[in-house]
Amino acid sequence: MNVERTLATMGYRMAALLYDGEASDETLRRAFQTMWTQFPYAARIQQVSCFIRDVDGMYRSVVDVQNGQLYLESNYMSEDQVASVLGDNQDIVRRHRSGRYEIWIPVTSDKLLGFVTIAAQSALPELTLAALTAFQQTISLGIRHYVTYRPLKERLSFLQSLTDLSRLITVSDNTEAILLNLVRAGVNLLGFDRATLFVFNAEGTSIERTIYAAVGSAPMELHQAPPLPPFGDEPMELPNLEAVWVPITAHGQRLAALLLDNVYSLDRPPQDALQAVIELGTQVGLALQKSRLIETLNEKATKDDLTGLHRVDYFYDSANAQLARHADLGIPCSLIMLDIDSFKEINDSYGHPAGDAVLVQTAQIIRRTIPPNAIAGRIGGDEFVVLAPGASAVVGEAVGKAILDALASPSGVFLPGDRPLTASIGVAVSPSDGVTVSELIHAADKAMYHSKRCGKARVSVAKR
Repeated sequence: MNVERTLATMGYRMAALLYDGEASDETLRRAFQTMWTQFPYAARIQQVSCFIRDVDGMYRSVVDVQNGQLYLESNYMSEDQVASVLGDNQDIVRRHRSGRYEIWIPVTSDKLLGFVTIAAQSALPELTLAALTAFQQTISLGIRHYVTYRPLKERLSFLQSLTDLSRLITVSDNTEAILLNLVRAGVNLLGFDRATLFVFNAEGTSIERTIYAAVGSAPMELHQAPPLPPFGDEPMELPNLEAVWVPITAHGQRLAALLLDNVYSLDRPPQDALQAVIELGTQVGLALQKSRLIETLNEKATKDDLTGLHRVDYFYDSANAQLARHADLGIPCSLIMLDIDSFKEINDSYGHPAGDAVLVQTAQIIRRTIPPNAIAGRIGGDEFVVLAPGASAVVGEAVGKAILDALASPSGVFLPGDRPLTASIGVAVSPSDGVTVSELIHAADKAMYHSKRCGKARVSVAKR
């Protein structure tokens, strides 16, 4: 066997694979796995590794093949550790260490780019210096190409991911979608191990929400939010954490802050990551401000200005949709109609500001008393209506009584003279009393006036 020719040919094949394929870690690993199957005296070889110099001066094991098995976990060596073996000459080195024989093959350009190590059970004298040098010269062609083009490929991929994320965010008018997409993309598109988004309150003074994502997990909201990291209001790269910190603002308003880190892999952020994420943060800030404005306008269009409950039209649309869904399933719904007792007297005696305060407090009590899936609206001056999906007549009556009890409780609504506010309530149930909101309101209105005729401050169920 002409070992020199064999190793030279093998080196050329590995270099060709790196030139023809993508300049990626996967291609480099595939090249060395091919080497393992074709290498002379492979039966005596225990391990083949290829270390590449990172931008921080450390050498990372991109390839680690042991007894034919590829291991993906990276090992690191410092410049001092490498120099203690290869010295300044960067020649091929043989050494015997810890019961095994090692061959170190440096790959150089104007400086040391990396090295290949071959570990064996014996010294492998058949691998002459000439043969190893032939392998070094040919495989170096491929590794130089990998070292040159891999950062460019990573940067191009990173910038493309930013473009995709920017497009995804700028077309969205939904605040929640923007926040979740940003956190999800920090891991899935930008390639960081973790993404943590701190969302500030409207004044920008405290954390309102914290949304978190990590490799292999979907975004989640942290109910016990961690304290805001002490990194300030300026974007920065955090070398000790392999992280990027970017506050998100719009027109001077503090909206959020994004922390992207590589706490698991310890990989450095991609080149120019800080500036790119800063620009992304600017777009996110503007998108958040726009989405919040749209949501505020939508809320004003659907919510009563005074009480915050649904306006008449929106209540009818939402309630009719619920009634239709539950009718298809054969499930009843209760409509509870409430009219404040003697409201005209309240306005006449204490003035309209006092009457408005009563309406606001009544709406607050309704909102916190009704079931979570119920829909509440204000349909007249002092008339309120609630649709409780899935509620029978018995449940609807219980909801009405719970509202009356809440009005009369110590935390309820009291008029001057320490007199509790009362209301008259009527309950109608679908489908027996009607299948549309209009039909149910008509039936509940009759029941409510029955409550007033019977002395007020009570709940009546529609008569069938």
